[in-house]
Amino acid sequence: MTDLELARAVSTSIEAQELLVKKYNRMVTGLCHGVMKNSNDVEDCVQECWLHLFKKLHLFQGRCALSSFVYRLVLNSALMYRRSYKLKTRYYLNGLEDGDLPSIYPRCVEDIFIGQLHSAIETLPPSQQSVLKLRAQGLWYSEIAALQKKHIGTIKSNDFKGRQKLKEILK
Repeated sequence: MTDLELARAVSTSIEAQELLVKKYNRMVTGLCHGVMKNSNDVEDCVQECWLHLFKKLHLFQGRCALSSFVYRLVLNSALMYRRSYKLKTRYYLNGLEDGDLPSIYPRCVEDIFIGQLHSAIETLPPSQQSVLKLRAQGLWYSEIAALQKKHIGTIKSNDFKGRQKLKEILK
């Protein structure tokens, strides 16, 4: 069965769907794992990608390899899933007070109580607190470095060390 025949058969044949999943499931899972970087979200992302792939497979015209088409579609779908996941977290957090914690730590927000997170941040050294809070507001390292009149490497280091300490505190 050629790639084009397989793509056409998926809409009508369960066997073709099973063959497609068997052939590309490893790629789909790997891409989702790479994009999500959190094993708890990978399964949901994989399912979303398969749904999106089955909906869009009729667009395959055979001008490239089916694997290339699947790769690009899954990658875009996984990125959209990650973006929507972050947006949902950001909207949830926008109901909190100004300066509250961020869309850059969505798993923390889901897994622990917000008060514990704020308490944990307050235990960090002031340099790490300020960097984490500014990153939470969406500022880039270069912008934070300019604001604090520090080298960008120092800002990155404070961000990294602050997040590492938060992980230790919140375990």
